[in-house]
Amino acid sequence: QAGIGSFQTKATDTAFEKGDEIGLFADAPVSATNVRLSSDGESLVPETTLYWGLEQDVNQPVAFYAYYPYAAGTAAQFSFAVAADQSSQAAYAAADLMLASTAAAPADASVRLNFGHRMSRAVIQVRNNLNNAAVTAVSVSGVLLEADVDLTVPSVTAKGQTSTVTAAPVAGADTTQAWALILPAQEPQALVINVSLSDGTSHEVPANGAVLVEGYSYNVTVTIDATSSSLEFSAGRCG
Repeated sequence: QAGIGSFQTKATDTAFEKGDEIGLFADAPVSATNVRLSSDGESLVPETTLYWGLEQDVNQPVAFYAYYPYAAGTAAQFSFAVAADQSSQAAYAAADLMLASTAAAPADASVRLNFGHRMSRAVIQVRNNLNNAAVTAVSVSGVLLEADVDLTVPSVTAKGQTSTVTAAPVAGADTTQAWALILPAQEPQALVINVSLSDGTSHEVPANGAVLVEGYSYNVTVTIDATSSSLEFSAGRCG
């Protein structure tokens, strides 16, 4: 069994949907290595049947580790990277990363795995006070896009060089247009939000001291005026 724990829904949806796939690992004697489980809309179905060892003591614990989204060839330690261009819904959704593990599962018909977010999400609402131009794109610079993942801990550690990521257009809290992106948890050194307008101009808004915490979603409001720009942050658990 694999489910969504309290305040641990997917970053881009509220439940596992038909076609979603996870990868599963298990220690001996189950000895599973990146077994793919696919959601049929109600439950997660493994591509190969998993068995407890015939000679196994029913009280012998076995550790299980799982991750979403599934990728062929993944090991228990792997590198994960989000797309620099998340302007499409497919690229934005693919940036989500969820992990689950059990410290000790005795032999039973089912093993419970509660997935938790290991990335950060930012939803950027733009208050554009320049009525002669519309917002065409939003991007964020000064962020890390790569991370090392260890399912056995579990842990996700941001790494690499800072880069710029383009956000995806989404519906904001008040149903107006907003822009969202998903990143590894990190403390950006010089995070800057860039808002592009239809008149060809762009506005850079620094977010000095910003911290992106694992499993949190940030609501960011950027105000664009003729002479100045500003922003406000608020945060909450993903879900």
